[in-house]
Amino acid sequence: LVLAPLAEELLWRGLVFRGLRGALPPVVAAVATALGFAAWHWLSGWTGLGPLLAQYLFGFVACLLVERTGGLAAPVLLHA
Repeated sequence: LVLAPLAEELLWRGLVFRGLRGALPPVVAAVATALGFAAWHWLSGWTGLGPLLAQYLFGFVACLLVERTGGLAAPVLLHA
């Protein structure tokens, strides 16, 4: 409940999104990060279009939260 959201947000929004954001427009970086986030969950055993779409949408919204707030607190709280 605490460790997974914190670890995943540090990795996906803290490192991946912010790294891509330095080279790409925000929406493109968010789409790419969200695709990676969904793929990560697929590789972790999540199956079915619905759950993977939910992971993609969550990842995209979390990136928008980082972009809007400038920090990771909001996506960590959303994830938890």
